[in-house]
Parts: sequence; structure tokens; C-alpha cells
Amino acid sequence: MFEERSPRLKSEKTLITLPFFAAEAAAGFGRIALDELPAGSVAFERSFLRSLGASPDNCFVMKSRGDSMQPTIPDDSILVIDQSQTEKIEHGCLYVFRVSDVLLVKRARWHMDGKLELSSDNAAYQPEFLDQTHADTLSVLGRVVYFCRVP
Repeated sequence: MFEERSPRLKSEKTLITLPFFAAEAAAGFGRIALDELPAGSVAFERSFLRSLGASPDNCFVMKSRGDSMQPTIPDDSILVIDQSQTEKIEHGCLYVFRVSDVLLVKRARWHMDGKLELSSDNAAYQPEFLDQTHADTLSVLGRVVYFCRVP
């Protein structure tokens, strides 16, 4: 009846410590990426990240700032980004992009003319359309595989 009910610590093999970056991905008009070194770390279960389709060893954590991705991603959410998922941008998925020196969290949509649309889920924001001429200023940091907001 009085069994021990305290949670047991997971072994280090089942957990992974992901770097947390203080730079924020803008869910709005864009923020300059200033902090390039991790400001801390966050532990996740490897199996949880794998269940999301992520490669645990290639994930990192950062925050989003702004309302352009609402209602999907609320302001001040924590994002888990898989940086191994950058070669093939999947239509309709969420990514963190670096456009020039600005980090953006946006939904990627491909168009028949080959243009990439970076769109917000909040209809108050206009999408950006990028083509080959933007290749030098655009990079994909990774796909957003998980997000949460601390109340």
C-alpha cells in the first residue's frame, strides 16, 4: 500500500542533453541572431525525440518570440529543432530559417514555380517568397520537431 512512488532517475543512456541557445527565432518580423554559443542545456529522453522523427544527437533548443505563428506556436515558446533535417524542406512543415542575419520560425510551402514560401500561421502577417536569387542569404537551421510553452 505504501510502495515507493518517487520517480526514478533515468539512466544517462536514455537521456540526452540538448544545447539551449539564447538567440530567439522570430515568430514575427525577425530578430537578429546575436548569441551563437549555448546558454545552457535541456534534457530529453532519446526515445521521445525519436518518436517525433528526430535525430536526438542533432537537436538543439531555442525560444520563439512574437505572434506570427499563433495559434500554432504561442509567443515565448520553447522549440526543439532537428538540424539534421535541412537538405529536403518538406512542404507544410515548420523550420527555423536564417535569412541574412535574422532567425525566423516559419511554415515552408513550395510552389509550382519553384519558389519557397515562408508563411506565418497568423493571417495578419504576409508570407515571404524566395527563389534561387535568395540562395546566398537563406539557410535552414533545422525542422521544428516539438514546441511547448511554460505557463
